[in-house]
Amino acid sequence: DDIRLVAMATNVKISGAKNILEYAQLVEYQIGNKYKEAEPAFNLEYIVGGIGSTFRRKALLLVKGYDLDSVTEDISLSMKMIRAFGNKKAHISYAEDVYCYTPPAHNFKDLKKQRFRWKYGRFKALVKYKDLFFSTNFKKYSFVLTWWKLPKIIFFEEFMMLIDPFMLVFMGYLLVFYLDLKTLLGVVVTYFLVSIIARLSDQQYDLKKSIKIVLSAPLTIFLLYIINCADYYSLIKSIVKHKDILTNSNPSSKWDHIKR
Repeated sequence: DDIRLVAMATNVKISGAKNILEYAQLVEYQIGNKYKEAEPAFNLEYIVGGIGSTFRRKALLLVKGYDLDSVTEDISLSMKMIRAFGNKKAHISYAEDVYCYTPPAHNFKDLKKQRFRWKYGRFKALVKYKDLFFSTNFKKYSFVLTWWKLPKIIFFEEFMMLIDPFMLVFMGYLLVFYLDLKTLLGVVVTYFLVSIIARLSDQQYDLKKSIKIVLSAPLTIFLLYIINCADYYSLIKSIVKHKDILTNSNPSSKWDHIKR
């Protein structure tokens, strides 16, 4: 029993994927989970997702539980605990061998609604706990979390998503005018390899399932771009609502649930 452990995230999987949109979410979760496996080793874990999330009771009581001004209470609570306990003496971890299952968003409208809540809520949590960014309290917080992971979310991940359409246009330009198939092929092959490694190593599959994963792997980049469209919509909508995010002028914890 690690007394330094204050919270544990679980390996969340999509259950019952029946159409291409739901399958895209299944692939996204499988690949994302492989990245999460590496985070605890570098003290980078900062989100204990809602489903299957586990918190040490004493730590939860010390921070007075969930706040009521967030639509992503899991992200807000996770960062609240990091601010309170730090991530050196205390830490958040990820249990890759503890599986929890969640149904996917069944249509694109619900996917947009879900992803906007996640994006908007995460931005609000990052603003609320902005003092963690570039913190010099190295006895309490790890450098890689406060000087790399958290800033990277804003200055790299979200910024790169914002300019992603322009990058696609540029790639299209190279493809059409210079017949540069190497760039496109390189991207497809990279996603193919990531998909194969991440998904086949996630759990034991029978031969039929493994063959299906291998055959569908070349489609990974296109499947993930379905998710990217919903995420891009969510980013633009969050930018439009930037005043709410920066001032917390809408301190509500209510949201419209999607159909499960």
